[in-house]
Amino acid sequence: PGAGGPGAGGPGAGGPPDLAAAAATLGVSVAELARALGPPPPNLPAAAQILGVSLAELEAAVGPP
Repeated sequence: PGAGGPGAGGPGAGGPPDLAAAAATLGVSVAELARALGPPPPNLPAAAQILGVSLAELEAAVGPP
């Protein structure tokens, strides 16, 4: 009985986010996104400000930390 049902979290759930997909969603390069996120754990509010997107947009793109 997996929480969230089939497909919850997608491949590699719990691992690092798919930065390529997240960057494309946000309209930034993978390098820009990685630089904004910084080392784990990422500071999502700061990264959102650096990237010029809302925290909600960033969380939707990369998932929760």
